[in-house]
Amino acid sequence: MRWLRVCWFNLRQFCAVSHFAQTMVLVTTTTTLVQWLGIRVWGGNATVACMRAAMIGMWTTSVFSAGLLGFERHKGTLVHLVSDSRHTLATLALVVLSAATFGLVSFPAAWIAWALLSHIVVPLPNVGLVLLFWLACSSVSLVIASLFVLTPNAIAYEGLLLAPVMLVSGLLWPLADMPARMADVLRLAIPLAAPVEALLSTATEVPIPLSVLLGLMSSLSWIVLAWVLGRLALRRALVSGTLEVV
Repeated sequence: MRWLRVCWFNLRQFCAVSHFAQTMVLVTTTTTLVQWLGIRVWGGNATVACMRAAMIGMWTTSVFSAGLLGFERHKGTLVHLVSDSRHTLATLALVVLSAATFGLVSFPAAWIAWALLSHIVVPLPNVGLVLLFWLACSSVSLVIASLFVLTPNAIAYEGLLLAPVMLVSGLLWPLADMPARMADVLRLAIPLAAPVEALLSTATEVPIPLSVLLGLMSSLSWIVLAWVLGRLALRRALVSGTLEVV
């Protein structure tokens, strides 16, 4: 129950900062508009377009959630989160995961925006696959968050990772259109790739159960990586004294 209360508190803190909520809504609705215009001009699958807009909105929110540790440092609370907890890494991870959970709102936001724009109600996505995509986004966010513990300048990595990950995950360039060997490597290396392919499954020959398995394996690997990097980053930050306000 304690961890649930911590998650709920962090989620409310995240929602209280209008910048984060506005970013999610703006990115999701703008991307939905662009996808709708593309369908109007060139044609295509409305469900795939709406799903792509929702996933872009959620991935963007997840990246910003990693930066929440930088925001905590700016407020002067990061050092207290680290010093007052017996489970430091778990506490910091809950801050990131609570904020990343807010990204799930991008799915109903895109669905509503698409219905208003096109007057067409597209099918709702598979909840399990959406949660798998959330896990994938969260695992990458945790790795990025470890950089925010290590250095106050980590905010520069947000923009560097946002678009490239969308490209190699199949959000902007479908894995089905990539060379087969490259697509296989990305399914294993990038946590978002397999869930994206499963959610946009109208254009892929990869079975959904295999995509789920690959997505879980990749996400769990990145969570382990985040734990290792988090321990190293926290140790260095404590030694160098970079957890204070900047």
